[in-house]
This record gives sequence, C-alpha cells and structure tokens, in this order.
Amino acid sequence: MKRVLILFVSLSSICSFFSASAQTAGQQQQSHSQAFELIQQGQLDQAIAVLESAVNVPNLTTAQRGRAYVLLGYAYKEKGEFQSAQRSFDRALRLMDAAGDRSGDYATALDLYAGLLISTTDLDKASRALHEAADVDRQLSNHADLARIYSHTAELEIERKKYKKAKDALLAARTQAELAHKAGIAILPEIDDTSGWLAISMGKVHEGVAAYSTAVAECEQQFGETNTTTGWSYLLLGKAQELDNDLTAAMRSMDKGLEILKQTVGTGNIRYLEGELAYSYLLEHTGSHGDALRVRAAANQSLKTLGVQQCTGCTVSVWSLRHEGQ
Repeated sequence: MKRVLILFVSLSSICSFFSASAQTAGQQQQSHSQAFELIQQGQLDQAIAVLESAVNVPNLTTAQRGRAYVLLGYAYKEKGEFQSAQRSFDRALRLMDAAGDRSGDYATALDLYAGLLISTTDLDKASRALHEAADVDRQLSNHADLARIYSHTAELEIERKKYKKAKDALLAARTQAELAHKAGIAILPEIDDTSGWLAISMGKVHEGVAAYSTAVAECEQQFGETNTTTGWSYLLLGKAQELDNDLTAAMRSMDKGLEILKQTVGTGNIRYLEGELAYSYLLEHTGSHGDALRVRAAANQSLKTLGVQQCTGCTVSVWSLRHEGQ
C-alpha cells in the first residue's frame, strides 16, 4: 500500500509577495505584517480574522485591495478551506486585473493561486496560471521570481508524471537563479529539494538523497541551523533516507528536523505536526508500531484542534514535496 508524505518546504512565494506589498502605507502594511507573522506561526484563524478586516479597509486602491485578498486566499488555503481560498483568489485576481496590475505582485498572486489549484488537483488550470505568471516576470526580467515559478512548474510536472518536462523546468530554474545572482542563491534549496523529489519519483533514490543533502547544506549556509526551512529540509532528507532503507540516518535527520521546528515554530504549529505525522511512518517502518500509533494519534488530534481541514484527494500544501513508497 502506498504511503504519501507531504511536507511544506518554505514560504518563499508568500515572502516575496509580502515584501512587495509591504510598500503600501499605514494600516494595510501593519495588518499584512501581523497576518504574515500569524501565518508563519500557524495561527491561521487569527491571520484570517486580521485579513478579513484588511480587505474592507476604506480608501485602498483597487490593486491594494487585491493584494490583501491574495494574502487572505493564501491563509484560507493553508488552513485547508479551499472553497474560501478559491473565492478570495478569484476576487484578488479580478481586482488586480481591473487595476491593470502587471507587476511582480500580480505574477506572485498567480503563482500562489496555482498552488491552490495543485492542492485541489486542478493541474491544467494551475499550469495556465504558472504560464501567465512566467510571462509577466519574463517581461519584467525578474530572474529570481522566474526561478521560483520554474521550480513550481517542475513540481507540477512531477505530479503529472511528466519527468522530462520537470527536468527541463528545473534546468530553466537553475539558469534563472544564476542570472539573479545573490537573489537567486536563496532559491537553490527549493530547486535542489524538487530535484530530489524528481529523482525519487524516477526510482533514483540515491540521487534523491544526494540532492536533499545538498539542499540541507545550502539551507544551513544561507539561513543557519535554527531555521524553519532548514528543519523542513532535514525532514525531507530523512524521508529520502528512509526510502533508501538507511533507517538509522533517517531517524537522525528527522529527529534533527523536528527539534529545529520545535525551537523555531513550536510544537503547536501545523508544520511541526505534519512533521510528526511523517515521523510516525518512519517509526512504523523501524518496527515501533506502538510509538507510531501514539505519535500519529496525538498529531492528528492537535491538527483537528487547530481547525485544519482537508478534502479527500487534496494535497496538504501548495508547493509540496511528495514521496511515494511501498
């Protein structure tokens, strides 16, 4: 029976959007900042409440209101409320389109929207959104964001099992990251994580482990060891090592990843709890069935308490990395 692991890798797209939209002044900037912090902490109900107020602030331009709806859609998506997320993204893109907004913000909004569509398995529509986002960033010569979009396109093609197209998209992502110079370096861990996923999807588990090991090293160099993205990279490496039947190394990597997440976002955070679920499958693989059931039950209960909702057949996260094993 196949087991599926879905892990959040980073908030790179939303970070990019937040940095751009924070140029707006006053109340909107303050609410965006507060909501962003809450999303990072996994406090999604609070973030949604802040953003529901933000979209109704008077005297916003059409484009500014559209950006607020993008953040609201992202928060709803992270919670698993996909219908609400769809409504918010639809409103956001209509407003930004009406304002004639073809900025990097608009491209990032499309990128994030594509993530929702992947979460709900509407892959053809997601592909069109990514294609439009790439067109906008290409016209702006925005190499860093293009690298991210191509990496996301590779993930989409892996979902479709079109591995040649995924490989080509990753090559394009690396090219754009190089052209972005310093800004592109921050995207390399995501590209290497996706390369690891592609390798494992093609049955090249050793190559996958090597790619994830590279991503971990890049994260530690760029972000430091005590960083959420570094923690996730360790979890992804651990899963790859598990698939490679190196259970000792897998336990070591996952233990380290969970400890980092515990220090950075806390044990009540959605990402930590998803990591605990991944860890429970490793425990089961090592024969610790009782511990696996205990960890899984506790994590599922905590997720339920947080109000996380999921739909049948939906992935947990937008730009997720999924490993399938027997």
